[in-house]
Amino acid sequence: MNLLKKTNLFTAFMLLLFSGSLFAQNEPYKRTFSSYAGYFSKEYGITCKMPEEFTDLNQYFVVRMIREDTVNIGAGYFIGPTLKARDKDCMVGYPAEPRYMPKKEIGLRYGNDADIPRLWHKSNADIARSAIILEVKAGLGFPFELSPPPSKDTVKRIVPILYDTTQIDFDKYVTVITGKKAREMFNADSVFLYDILLQKPYEGEYPYCMGMVLNKNNRATLLFKFFFTPKGKKKGEEYINLLSRQVWYDEDFIAK
Repeated sequence: MNLLKKTNLFTAFMLLLFSGSLFAQNEPYKRTFSSYAGYFSKEYGITCKMPEEFTDLNQYFVVRMIREDTVNIGAGYFIGPTLKARDKDCMVGYPAEPRYMPKKEIGLRYGNDADIPRLWHKSNADIARSAIILEVKAGLGFPFELSPPPSKDTVKRIVPILYDTTQIDFDKYVTVITGKKAREMFNADSVFLYDILLQKPYEGEYPYCMGMVLNKNNRATLLFKFFFTPKGKKKGEEYINLLSRQVWYDEDFIAK
């Protein structure tokens, strides 16, 4: 695993661990959908409208782990608004905060003499893929860190973090929508859809989870979660289509 990929995986992991407490101390928007939409529009150039057939449950800044057993890798959902379909067979968790690496952070991480435009593009392009792999592997029970083999050395030493580098077949788990359809739905370059195995039903009623990631070059990446009842699972595509054009990358926005 190269340094950039490892950094993105670690960043995704650390964001989940600390973002909940950080947002509790300094929430960037009020706990209303209109305030949420205003923040995303101003800071990231992304329009968010309340989709038809959904209602706001007034739940914000909620962290949900994918697994709670000993192999939990720390991946989970950091949800902003939580919406519920009027037929009650689907819930949608909107991202509390996009995944995004500004240009200035690239300079701090890799030095101002680095190829900033290339690294900026590559890091933001890798965020979507890294986040998806992290969540799929969490559902499958892969650990984020591997325990080092026992040592017979009696001298206490600093034990380095060992990342799980097990590979999964990305195409086996993920459906990617690109081109005209991705642009028509969200003005995105790519839409990633993938199932996440849940250790137990979400809210006790929704045993199925689907992740949806919206990605646009050099723009913030959005991670959504759909939770379905068995009946709702059969209509998954219909619920996704209800978000079409209700989440939109504004073309004239200049990313920082």
